[in-house]
This record gives sequence, C-alpha cells and structure tokens, in this order.
Amino acid sequence: MKEHVIKVLSQKDETKELADFRMRLQDLVKMSRNVMKNYYSIWDQNDRVYRGERMLDEQDKKALKRNEPAKVYVPMTHTQVQTFVSFATMLMTQRDYFYELSGSGIEDEKAAKLAQAVVERDLEHNKFKGILVPQFLTDVARFGLGIFKSQWTRETVPYQQMVPDPKWKPNPTLPSQAVPPMVPQWVEKTKFLGNMIEVISPYRWFPDTRLPLTRYRDGEFCADETEKGMTELRRMEKLGDVVGLDFVQRLPDESFNGDRRFAGIDREANVRFNPSVNPKDSSHFTLITEVEIKLNPSTAMIAEGVAIDETLDAVVVYLVWIANDGRIVRIQDSGYEHNEFLYDASQFFNDQNRFSNFGIAELLGPMQDVMDWLMNARVTNVRKVMQNQLIVDPRNIEMDDLKERRPVIRLKATVPEGMAITNYIQQLQVTDATAGHIQDMSVIQNFSEQATGLQDNLMGQYSTGRRSAREASNVNANAAGRIITPIKGMWEAAFQPLGKKLVCNHRQGLDEEQLIRVIGLQRYLENSQPNPANPMEVPAVQAFLPVDKSMLVGSYDFLVFEGTLPSQRTAIAASLQAAGDILIKNPSAIFALQIDPKLVFAEWLELQGIRNAERFRLTPARAGEIIGLGQALRNAGGAGAPQGQSGGGGQANQAQSSRR
Repeated sequence: MKEHVIKVLSQKDETKELADFRMRLQDLVKMSRNVMKNYYSIWDQNDRVYRGERMLDEQDKKALKRNEPAKVYVPMTHTQVQTFVSFATMLMTQRDYFYELSGSGIEDEKAAKLAQAVVERDLEHNKFKGILVPQFLTDVARFGLGIFKSQWTRETVPYQQMVPDPKWKPNPTLPSQAVPPMVPQWVEKTKFLGNMIEVISPYRWFPDTRLPLTRYRDGEFCADETEKGMTELRRMEKLGDVVGLDFVQRLPDESFNGDRRFAGIDREANVRFNPSVNPKDSSHFTLITEVEIKLNPSTAMIAEGVAIDETLDAVVVYLVWIANDGRIVRIQDSGYEHNEFLYDASQFFNDQNRFSNFGIAELLGPMQDVMDWLMNARVTNVRKVMQNQLIVDPRNIEMDDLKERRPVIRLKATVPEGMAITNYIQQLQVTDATAGHIQDMSVIQNFSEQATGLQDNLMGQYSTGRRSAREASNVNANAAGRIITPIKGMWEAAFQPLGKKLVCNHRQGLDEEQLIRVIGLQRYLENSQPNPANPMEVPAVQAFLPVDKSMLVGSYDFLVFEGTLPSQRTAIAASLQAAGDILIKNPSAIFALQIDPKLVFAEWLELQGIRNAERFRLTPARAGEIIGLGQALRNAGGAGAPQGQSGGGGQANQAQSSRR
C-alpha cells in the first residue's frame, strides 16, 4: 500500500471521504447480496437432494420405536452428480499436464514447456486435481455455479543461520582477533512462491448482479466474504498489507438481519466468532469482505485532497478489505498485469438469457421426489402387510394370548364343537397396490438419465447384448458427446482463464529460482539451441531445472481443450500401431508417404500412457555396446564352435534328419 494510504487508514476515526468510499462499496455488496440470497433457499434444497437429507416425520419416529426402518432416500441425484464429477475429472486430468502450452515457433517451445511445468507445480501444491477440481465440479452440479479464486503468494518460514556478529568491534590491541565471531540470526526463507488457488462457496460470492453471471467479468465490482483469524491478520499487518486492526469493532448484530452470513451461520454464532469486543484478543475471527472494484485511483478520494493514487490516471482493479462491516483495513492496487478480477466462475449451463442457471441437482429434484415417494409408498404398504393384523371375535378367543404374542392361542369353552376356527379369528387381507412401483422407479431413472445425459455407459455399465470393440467405442463416444459440451463450456468460462492468470502471474512475480520437476519435456530443456536439421532430436534426460521469470519469456498460448475419451485414445493408438507396422514392413513407404516412423512410435507410446519415453533413447555409446555384443555373439557361433552348436548345427541336423 502507498504510504499516504497507510497513514489515512491508521487513524482512529475515519475521514468523511473514507467513510463515504466504504459506504459506497458496502452498498454495492448489499445490492449483490439482495439478489444472490434469493437463490440460497434453492441451493439449500438442491444440497439436501444431493446429500439425501430429510427430516423424520411422526410415522418415521413410530417406525423407529418398533425397530422398523424409516422412510428411505433413493440416491439417484447423488449418483448422477458423482458420475458427472468423476467423468469430468477423468476427462480433464488424463494427461501429464493439466494445462498444455504450445509455442508460436520452435524458439518459443522451451519457454512454453517450462511455463507448463511451473504451472503444474502450482497445481500440485494446491492439490488442484484431487481436491479443488472435484469440489468445483460438485458445486457446479449441485448449485449450478462454481467459483475459483487465484492470487499470487509468497510463503516464508523462519530459518536460523550463522552470520558475523553485527555488534562486534575489532580490538586494536589484539590483531589476531580480526575476524568477527559468528552468531545465530533468524531470517525469513521462501517456502513457496507461486499461485494460491481456492474454491469459493457460491454463498460467499457477490458479483455485479446488474449483469447475468455469464458476464460477471464486465461488472464494476466482484466480492467475497471469508473469516480470518487475528493471528493471520497480525502477520499481514507486520508486512504492511493491512493496517488499523486495533480499531476494528465486533461485527454488529444488525448485520445478520435478513441476510445469510458465513454461508449459513446464524446470529447466535456471532458471539462464537467474535467472543470479545477487545480487538487485541487473538482468539476471535474477523469477517473480511474483499471487494475488487474497477476505479480510477486518481479521482477516488479517501481524505480531503488525498486520492488513492494521484499518479495513476487509468481504470484498474483495486482490492479493498472491509473488516466486520465497519472499517477498511486495506486499499491496494491488485498489481496483476492481467488487470482482471481474481475470480473465475462457470455455470453448468452458461445461458446469458437468465441471471443464474440450474445444475444437475435442481434438474433432477422433481424426479427425485417422485422416486422417493414410490419407494416409501412401497415400504409403507409392505409394513402394513407384515403387521399381521387379525379380525377376532373376543367372545370366543382368549385376547390375552394375542396381546402377549403367545405361541398358543386358546379358544374359550363356549365355542361349539365342530365349528371352523375361521369363524372366530382370521388374517386381515390387505391388497398390495404398490407391486409395480419398482418398475415405475426404473422408468423415472431412465427419464433422469435422458435429462442429464449421464447414462449407463458413462457409469461403467453396458446395456444387455454383445458388442464389438468398435461398436463399444462408438457407443461410448456418442454417450459422452452430450455431457462433454457443458464440460467444454466450463473449460472456456473458468479453467482456461484461470490457467492464463497463473501463467501471467509467474511471468510477473517469479523473481526467485524454483526447482521445477519436468516429465517428458527433455527435448525442450537442453541449454544449447535445437538441432536445425532435426528439431525433435532428444538431448539427455534432465529431471529437475531451476526456473525464474526470465526463462518464461516467449510467445505461446494454451492448446485446445483435450476432450478425447480414454477409449478413443486406445482406438487412435491401435490405428497408429497399424500404420507403424506398414512403415516398418515396407521401408519404401516411409519415403513415399513422407512419414517419420520415429514420431509415429513416440505418439503411440504417449497414447498408451507411457510418459517420458526419451529415457529409452539409444545413445551412441550404448549403440556401440550393442553392436560389439552382436559381433561377439556371431563370432562365438562361427567356425570355431563345437559340433551341434551354432555354425555346424544346421548340417548336423540335416544329416540326422536324412538318416531318419
């Protein structure tokens, strides 16, 4: 932050201009909250449908007392959502690198592949593929909306090292003590320098609602809310990232009036999250509302005659932190060269004709209710059938035997001899009207699969009947085609913009060398220039490489989204194998078709999942060893070999065969 901004924010009392600026931001967030909270009840219902949560009614409580099952939930929606999440995750993470970059020319390939490896390191650090991607996809399927947030971070740890004593002074009378003694000193050492990625809950995200969610990037602002501990805030205050924490008051109770704060935490939890009015108490949380707003800092006033930055006359994205709805503790230029909001959001259907679009859970909600009703009606009817209800004449039956469930039911002495027992006690006949419910549930299941496109083939199940390998591949491709369309939309709306920001941040902020692990990129990592005669020539394998931002300069961009299914990759590999057999068996075809069999073989290995095939490269030294070994084997089987072995064995075998 600028020095004059820190000075204004450090004052105990807000200036009029700063208070007006804060109120303007809070009004924008309130405008967004008033629209977004209308969807909270819908999202709550979708979440209950997805999780299978339902309240016990009186019938359920009575059934549990009788040791009978309560009404059940059929996990149809949960299955459909998890199928979508698993399929989309598999589709987007099937390659070595989540983001693949390609250079504009051969001279840019090295920078592109290094940037690709650096971004992959960040994804591994953030547990992107295993945690964040499934969480994002689950939010999209459950709420219809998923949000990523990325920002540059530098994580440090205290490190003790020995340094010369700064307080030491040489003693002129003792020339031998001319070297100062070494003393321990604590310094900050960089633990991680890169991008931090998180998934924001839709309950905590507040875009500019004057535009549909598909155009949130064109809005004036975008915000989110999160809780931060005072220990973390004090650390940031020491670094100069936030100021004025001593004057932050407890979150007012009226902040909960009609609003959903903390994604569902109620008013009573305010005391738990803010147990003390004393802001120096490190045990409480502070609600931080981060507002990212597009403004001209030369005209935005925070004090009389004081602008945020009078030297910058342009519209840029600024980060403003409001603590507990009452005080601004941070005003800072985002500083990112991409000059965009830090959020990347996508919906399941990116339809701009509606402000917010539904997800899988909302789409299946009505059918889920029907399926649950069919199942529970079946359970209720079966329970009645199994209750063993009897029609009894109490004048002729000992009722105590029935009430105490005795194995022997006695007749009274007044019963005439020879009368049929059915005249006095008989089972109540109950008609099973729910016999076809299970079949009806199968129909509802088929409707749900047709509505979402998540059919049996995507869930690893086949319909009855035999299929050839090609037919099975075609069925899988056609079944997946429908669900790949929204996945591509999510890639264009959220994943690819996120990747562009990650690369941009590295090219801007990677000012310390980081040791990067590389796989299968050895031909781009040689320090020398590539061989003009053979640009694909592979140098020696190199597993790790120190990288900084100077090595990421180049002209490159992201490759097109890879939507090939694993089954399709296997089919492509089989086709390449057939083509390779033709080239090997007919060497003249290599020149006639102008196809390099070496490149065909490398692509075949990659499709088969064999990574870093460069490690199998035949070096000149190893080639010499193999030639020498072959020569030695031929010499061993020559004229000096014993009879019956290689060399004379052929004639001996012929002689034995003729005698037979």
